Amino acid sequence: MKGGLKSVIRAATAGIAAVALFGCAGQSNPVNLPDPNVYFVNASADSGNLSFLLNNNFQPPVLAYLQGSANFRAITFISEENEGYDVGTANEDRSFVYDESVFTFPRDTDWIVAAIGQANYQPGEELKRLRQVIFQVDRAGIGGSTSRLIILQGFNRSTGNLTPDVNFQNPGDNPVYRVPNIAYGSTATIDVASGNQTFVIKRSDGEAVYATTTLNLTGGLYLVILSGTEDAANPDEQPKITFLKLTTR
Repeated sequence: MKGGLKSVIRAATAGIAAVALFGCAGQSNPVNLPDPNVYFVNASADSGNLSFLLNNNFQPPVLAYLQGSANFRAITFISEENEGYDVGTANEDRSFVYDESVFTFPRDTDWIVAAIGQANYQPGEELKRLRQVIFQVDRAGIGGSTSRLIILQGFNRSTGNLTPDVNFQNPGDNPVYRVPNIAYGSTATIDVASGNQTFVIKRSDGEAVYATTTLNLTGGLYLVILSGTEDAANPDEQPKITFLKLTTR
């Protein structure tokens, strides 16, 4: 990646990195803190297998749709002054990079790099293109009676329709748990009681329900992926809600 492009992308991510680096006034990034940890996940329904890159180095394994890394793993801290990391999402043989950005992962933090969107988006619907989303997660220990859900919105409406903000909630008009207005490509977090739960993807400004799932939550930390495309011809690419259990610290 050329230096000028790095500068432009870094400016766009500087605010995120600054929050993680400094959090509150006077807090620094001391060298005695552990290296950052990263987890990769493929949430792009039509992508096939994807490879993830850090500074052009492949981060195994290749990930199929709705597959994540075996675990979070430590990566060497590289400061912003040393240009951080080039983070890339590529096809399986790494001959084509779908998306790339420059990012600084602060020490003693945990991050997810997720691919969302469509590898084969239609002309004029570039907002649905395959892209990578990088976000920080809190992996602090959680009791067995509580399940912490980190919701990633990667669901798309059908061709010709813009993807609206969605609610993640229990079914019905009076849900016990509801996270409203999750924008495409963004995340939200909610703590819920463990046990059997049913959740839906519901349009925020209407009654349309795009996907439903029921599962038994056993406590701890989950990545909840809202993915797929409305009316997809391939059943495997239709809207769904997927829970991936993550390890806590």
